Amino acid sequence: MPLRAPLPLDVRDYSDYRKFLRELYAAKKAANKNFSYRYLSQKAGINSSGFFKQIFEGKRNLTAETIGKACAALGFKETEAEYFHNLVLFNQAKTMKEKNLHFEKLIEQQKRRNVRRIPEDRYDYFSEWYHCVVRELAVIDGLGSDPARLAALVRPPITTKQAAHSLQLLERLGFLKRDRGNLAQSDPLVSTGYDIKSHLVRKFQVEMLGKAIAMYDRPSPEEPRLMSCNVFALSSSDYERFVEALRNLRTQLMGLANGQGAKADVVYALNLNFFPCSGKPGETDV
Repeated sequence: MPLRAPLPLDVRDYSDYRKFLRELYAAKKAANKNFSYRYLSQKAGINSSGFFKQIFEGKRNLTAETIGKACAALGFKETEAEYFHNLVLFNQAKTMKEKNLHFEKLIEQQKRRNVRRIPEDRYDYFSEWYHCVVRELAVIDGLGSDPARLAALVRPPITTKQAAHSLQLLERLGFLKRDRGNLAQSDPLVSTGYDIKSHLVRKFQVEMLGKAIAMYDRPSPEEPRLMSCNVFALSSSDYERFVEALRNLRTQLMGLANGQGAKADVVYALNLNFFPCSGKPGETDV
């Protein structure tokens, strides 16, 4: 039952290391009924026959030491081991800062792959907060052909080089298209499991929240803005009703924005956040 033989699955196709291990185990077990958790633990030099079963089920985490042992037992090549190591740390990270660190390393490895790369539109659009702003500005008053003017209008301003790169990226990814020599939006609106792909969206959302916070330090009464906060006490059953109402509001607002195109003159950001700020009476503190 050598694990040094070519693996039936490629870890770099996965964004959840536990899912990879479970599916790899299933594939090995299907090929050889004698393959077992005990054998896998022995190959890794771990004195616990149920170790990997607990990992698969999310009952325990891999450590820096056991990551290396798992890589050795699975017979990973250097690039596979590097990806697996960062994937484990990404999945197990507790903070956005930690996740971002290992996320960037995973994306860099994906970019270096010769086959089955993650489609660039899954992460490049959200790789910088201002791409979505550039997409909206590009169709206003011919700004798509004037990166310097466009860059100066972004809040906070970006460089002309950043604006030009953003325009090229948006056109390459199909978010913008040429229409009689001018840039137009391919679709009037863009809308967006917790894995590699959705992590970048979360990273983008955190950055946009940072922009909202910064607005409080900009005393510009002439700039229209709406900043508010409400706190509600709800039953668990009413939570879903609130979520549905917020989704309907978002859909309604997107409908109002649809078709603005070149008629628009300012780009706005709307952040909706609805989260618990208390526990339930009787719950044990974690």
